[in-house]
Amino acid sequence: MKHLARDGVAWPTAIASRWPPRVSTCESPGGLTFDSADEFLGRGIELVCHATPAEALIALTSESPNVVLVPTDIVGMDPIAFVRATRSWADVPIIIGMAAGPSAVETGTRALALGASRLLDLPLNAGALAASVKHLGLPALESAAILHVGDLSLNPQSHQAARGGRVIELSPREFLLLSYLMRESPRVVSADELAEYLGLPAVSDPKSIRVMVGRIRRKLEDSSGDSLPLATIRGFGYRILGT
Repeated sequence: MKHLARDGVAWPTAIASRWPPRVSTCESPGGLTFDSADEFLGRGIELVCHATPAEALIALTSESPNVVLVPTDIVGMDPIAFVRATRSWADVPIIIGMAAGPSAVETGTRALALGASRLLDLPLNAGALAASVKHLGLPALESAAILHVGDLSLNPQSHQAARGGRVIELSPREFLLLSYLMRESPRVVSADELAEYLGLPAVSDPKSIRVMVGRIRRKLEDSSGDSLPLATIRGFGYRILGT
């Protein structure tokens, strides 16, 4: 990532390449959000809230967020000064959180003139923030929350799968296929849909998907030989269910 030297400090000047996207913000006296951190992860966003605006500015170097969200009612710093500092120190999109209050509209308008990208009402809603982040052109958002089906768990961030505490070694495509089936469980997913998700050519002969599902099924077998119900629904596709 490119950096800009300012006052002897290397400040980031480009959006960090990370998943899930990190949104850095600070406390809002009027209430930042009613949603939990897990709900934001479920929308594919890591929301990091700092106690003060100063801490949030320092985090521009230590955390390299993808997006900075500035509540209009922050305490300890004028929100416009916060926007100016962020624009000076880092090339990162800024969203303005519109808290209740008579000065919010004026603050939001001034912030947009200074280069802020969007306005978003507070308290934050995980879905609304995800939509705003996606609008900024960041990579497609998928749930970053750990998936569970029966005794099988899958962590999209660490790219690890485990069953009953036993780590399951999967190839990148096997991991993606399994994660898709787990997210869609208990829905039956067709071979064509899986191929499209994996970026494979259109499936006229679903053999490649069938072979991959077979490999995953064998890897999921436990010491007793039992496998997680990764079922083939003849003529329709595949479905994974918990036991």
